Amino acid sequence: MERTNLVPLDIPQAVADLGMRIGRVTYKEVWTLCPYHERIHGRPDRKIGSFSINLETGANKCFGCGGGGIFADVVEERLNLEHQEALLWIMKRDVRLVTPDDLPRKIEPQIEISEAAMYAFDMPPVEEQEARGITEEACMAYGIRWSTKEHGWVLPIRDPDTNQLLGWQTKTKNSVLNYPTGVAKRNTLFGLDAVTTDDIVLVESPLDAAKIWCAGYDAVASYGAAVSDDQRLLLVRKSNRLVLALDDDEAGRRTTQNLLELLEPRMIVSVFRYPGRQVKDPGDMTYEEIETAIETAIPSFKI
Repeated sequence: MERTNLVPLDIPQAVADLGMRIGRVTYKEVWTLCPYHERIHGRPDRKIGSFSINLETGANKCFGCGGGGIFADVVEERLNLEHQEALLWIMKRDVRLVTPDDLPRKIEPQIEISEAAMYAFDMPPVEEQEARGITEEACMAYGIRWSTKEHGWVLPIRDPDTNQLLGWQTKTKNSVLNYPTGVAKRNTLFGLDAVTTDDIVLVESPLDAAKIWCAGYDAVASYGAAVSDDQRLLLVRKSNRLVLALDDDEAGRRTTQNLLELLEPRMIVSVFRYPGRQVKDPGDMTYEEIETAIETAIPSFKI
């Protein structure tokens, strides 16, 4: 059945009325938490950056869970309404009707996934390296590049056994996108090809892995707080001593506890000791603090 695409004239206000926290508003989009996450992933979205709503058409898309649609879909998802009920909610404010003829017909170019395409990106600018506390040597070791067009980091996603390039992740100030969409990053770990020992530090962010490498330690990243079964098995295969340095927040602590229960019988596991000052992840720390946190990591039997 055809769905009516009614769009509020003031989409940011409508988003606020839905009780959705707004991260930022640009000239064409509002960025907020994804309303589809809980249904698709079984947990709510907690980090703004992958879901946006077009201010003209109401079209919306989450590059994290894949959810999206017209503005009424957001209302239905957020308030658990049927389509007609969602339209009535939207009609309580000034609205426009968006027809198919109003929607842009943009054909996305096919992205070539190859080593040549990856290295067509630039080396990260020195000022961006310095801001993240990583060096050109670390960028070379981990294959990290820079997209001038998107003004963001380009992070390779590779097969854990063959090292074949499967795609990449671009990380900008406001978004994290995977190319191609649906690339199986949960089947691998970022940085495995840079690891030279079986003493490994596990972090969430690829850029944090590069910073820990700069501090003198082998590190891999899970591309986020969730660690899949495949990633866990890779850790068992590739590591003898593992330091868990996931983010110091609710999601990171929960994953750390789960990994301790699953991995501790099979390997030596300890937990990164964050400094007394408030920091969220290793990227916020100095090299000296990282060294101390790893060398004094808490053994699993003391947790």
